[in-house]
Amino acid sequence: MNRISTITMLAVMAALLATIGDMMLLVAANHVSGSGIAPPIAPNWVRLGGAAGVIAIPFYAIGYNKAAMLLSRRSGQTERWIRMLGICIGMVGACIHLLTALRISNVLDRSWEYEGLFTVLVGDDRTLAAMWGFVLVAGTVASVIFARQVRRMPDVPRYVAWLNPALMTAAITIAVMPVATDYWYLVPAAPNLAHAIFFFACVMGEKHPARI
Repeated sequence: MNRISTITMLAVMAALLATIGDMMLLVAANHVSGSGIAPPIAPNWVRLGGAAGVIAIPFYAIGYNKAAMLLSRRSGQTERWIRMLGICIGMVGACIHLLTALRISNVLDRSWEYEGLFTVLVGDDRTLAAMWGFVLVAGTVASVIFARQVRRMPDVPRYVAWLNPALMTAAITIAVMPVATDYWYLVPAAPNLAHAIFFFACVMGEKHPARI
């Protein structure tokens, strides 16, 4: 494993840390909203979960840089787009995590009652909703660009194209919801777990270049 791949493993670990942070926030939010099944969680754990995501998510730029490097042999323009989108996703994603943690912490501190998980997580906060929309679009665009380019590259395994963030997020969501109805509120953590899979696939794609 070369130096760049080793550094990219930081992005993999960061995505896993952000997933854990998501779980902590979502369990707390679900307990307040009364949706599904969730144990009570102390406010300090919410703050810890928020800090985990805020620290970890900006490291996604490293993972996207690795993805861009896989494409550099084919298109420099595409490489720049992937890098730019990765930086934006990391920064905006960290802001989303911070604002969400603050909302949940505020709810717990004031013992407010909400109806529905969406109300707790986003509510009427247009800024937060716009950020979610941006990350959704940016992540989808980056995934489509990456997948299309990789499928045309004979020296990169085909599976790397399929393990892009958008497709993995959809797959995890579909896989989790039917078998864990009472825990469906954990689905919002899917994007971070999807990024961990994607970044690891990028590392393995270079380590095992033969198409399978």
